[in-house]
Amino acid sequence: MKRFLRPLCTFSAFISILLSQIAFASEVTIFNRVGEEAAYIDADNGGIFYLWEGKPVAYLSGDSIYAFNGRHLGWLEGTVIRDNNGYVVGSSDALGMTTFVGRIKGIKDSLPIKSPKQLPPHREERSSTWSEMSIEEFLLQGK
Repeated sequence: MKRFLRPLCTFSAFISILLSQIAFASEVTIFNRVGEEAAYIDADNGGIFYLWEGKPVAYLSGDSIYAFNGRHLGWLEGTVIRDNNGYVVGSSDALGMTTFVGRIKGIKDSLPIKSPKQLPPHREERSSTWSEMSIEEFLLQGK
């Protein structure tokens, strides 16, 4: 009996790991300026931005990022998130920095109702400089 249980337990563990990776396959981690996991985008759920703790705070519309109150926050350009002034506030790419991964994500809160969207402002020239504002502050501007 023991010789059948060991492979079964190993197979069961493999399936659990595989399912957990599939569940998060559509979620893209956003790193802050010091390489910490700060937020993520749920691509399968309409491009919703969540803080790492699970609070939904913004969403994508094309390449524009909007708060749920309709305020235009900035743009997603490839792997870089920029504020309305063109500064970098976050990235899904580590951008050559050391990253700190392994924090456990919080449970997702329910989504708020979306208000009508502002027209996006004129797009400022891209800067390679990081904003003074953190990604969390950036995403919470719509509160």
